[in-house]
Amino acid sequence: MKSTLSRFQWSQLAWLALAILFVFGIWPALSYPLYWDELGVYGPGVLHLVDQGIGLLPSAMPPELSRGHPLGFYALAATWISVSGWSLFSFHLFALVITLGLGWALFSLCRQQMSDVAALLCSTAFLMMPAIRAQATLVLPEMFLAACTLLALHAFYQQKWGPYILWTVIAMQVKETAILIPLAALTYILFAVRRYRWKAWGFTLLPILSLLLFFGIQRMQHGWFFFPYHMELITWSWAGIWAKFLKGLYFITLDQGRGMISAMMLVAFFLYLYRREGKWKEMRTSFGFLLLIYGGGLLAFSSLNVYMDRYLLSALGILAIFWGWSLDVYGKGESFWKWGFLFVPLLFLFWPNKQAFHYDVDPNYADAVLVQQKAAAYLEHELTAGDTLYTNFPLYGAMLDPRYGYVQDTVAFQMVTRYDTNLQWAATCLPPHWGEDVQPKGELRKALIQGQARVKIYVKE
Repeated sequence: MKSTLSRFQWSQLAWLALAILFVFGIWPALSYPLYWDELGVYGPGVLHLVDQGIGLLPSAMPPELSRGHPLGFYALAATWISVSGWSLFSFHLFALVITLGLGWALFSLCRQQMSDVAALLCSTAFLMMPAIRAQATLVLPEMFLAACTLLALHAFYQQKWGPYILWTVIAMQVKETAILIPLAALTYILFAVRRYRWKAWGFTLLPILSLLLFFGIQRMQHGWFFFPYHMELITWSWAGIWAKFLKGLYFITLDQGRGMISAMMLVAFFLYLYRREGKWKEMRTSFGFLLLIYGGGLLAFSSLNVYMDRYLLSALGILAIFWGWSLDVYGKGESFWKWGFLFVPLLFLFWPNKQAFHYDVDPNYADAVLVQQKAAAYLEHELTAGDTLYTNFPLYGAMLDPRYGYVQDTVAFQMVTRYDTNLQWAATCLPPHWGEDVQPKGELRKALIQGQARVKIYVKE
C-alpha cells in the first residue's frame, strides 16, 4: 500500500478524494428516470441499437432518433449496455464515468500548464459548476465531446499528431460540431508565430475526411446530408444571431455564479499586463490563445445553430482553465487571493436557481423528474384500455417504454399529442412552455407541483 501511494503526488490523491465526494453528492441521480433529450432521443436511440444491433452507419438508426448526427456516442453507450445489461443505474453510470474522465483529463492537462494547486482548483471548480453537476449523469454527447475536444487541442498544441488525429476523429463521430477542432487548429497555425510545415497542415485537416465519409454515406442512405428539421432552425438574421450570441456569452461567463470566476480572470489579466510578464508574441503562441480561438468559434457556431446551453460545455472547461491560470497570477501577490480561490468552487454548491427553469443544465431538473414520475404512476393506475390521453412532451415520451423509468409496464391506454375537446383525459406538463397553449376542459383531477415543474391532470365531466 505504501509503495502504491508513493507513486501519487498529493494533488493526485486530493483529486481522487474530490472525485469520491463528487460521486457521493450526485449518487441519487444515478437512479433517476430518463429526462428531456435523454428521454426523447438518446435513450431511445441507444436502446434501438441494443435491440436491433450496434452499428455506425447512418442506416443503423431511424433519423428521428439520430437527428442526422454521427452514431459514435450512441454505439459507445449501446456497447456499455450490452455488456452491463439495461438498468437506469448502469445507463447513468456510463455518463458519470465520462464526467469523471473529463475532470481527470482537465486536471492532468492543467498540471502541464500551471501549478498543482491551480490545476486541482481548476478541475474542482469545473466539477462543482451547476451545469456540470446536472449533466454528470445524463447520457448526452456534450460531456464526451468536451473531453475529446480538450484532449485533441492539447495534442495539437504539443504537435503529437497521432493522439490529435485519434481524438479529433472520435469527436467527429460523436457530433459534427467537432469540425471546429481542425478549424481552430488551422486558424492557430495562420496566426501563431510558429512555422508549421505543410505536413502539419495535412495532419491538421486529415480528420475531416472521417466526417465527410459519414455524411457521404448518409446522403446515399437517407437522401440528405443534414437532418432537414435542424436545417430549418438555423438562424440567418442578424438580430437572431446577435441574440443567441449574447445568450451564450452570458451563460459561459456570468450565469450560475460564473461571474465570480470571470471577474477574477479580468483582474488577473490586467495584473499580468501591468507586470509586463508576457509579450504579445508569447501570448499568441500559447495554448491559451488556441483555446480562445476554439471558444470563439464555438460561440459563433452556437449563434447560428439551434441554441442549447449544454452545447457550450466545452467552453466551461476553457473558462476553468483560464481561472486556474489566474490563480498562478494572483499567487504572486497577497495570500488573501489564494484563500479566495479556495472558496470559489464551494460557492457553486450554494448557487441553485429556483427562479427559472434551465432544462438539463441545472440540478433542479430533479423537480421535473419527480413530478413526471408521480404523474405517470397516477395515470397508469387510473386509466384503462379504452381511454385516450392527451399529453405533451416530456410526459408523453416518459410512458412509451417501461425501461425509461416512469411506468411499470407498457400502458394499455392510447396517447395523443394533439388536444381535442372530445378526449376524456388530458395531462399538461410544464415546462416546456408550449404546454401552456392547451387549456383542457373538465375537472382538475390532480395537480402536481415541485419547484418550476408541474403537471395538471384533467378528466372530462
